[in-house]
Amino acid sequence: MAIVKSVDVVKMMIKSSYLYLNFKRRSEMKKFRCILCGYEWESEEENPVCPVCGASGDDVVVVEEDK
Repeated sequence: MAIVKSVDVVKMMIKSSYLYLNFKRRSEMKKFRCILCGYEWESEEENPVCPVCGASGDDVVVVEEDK
């Protein structure tokens, strides 16, 4: 019985760690829009390249989210 409870505790710890890391990663992501093709995506990169048309530099802008 103690082993079953230990397994449940470990599962809960793994799940909470995953949720925390996923939240932390999402908070570091920025949303970008390509002004050439209009595609929007999220990326951690500082100078992203549009995954659709390959545009970069001034053709990719940060999308400000409404809060």
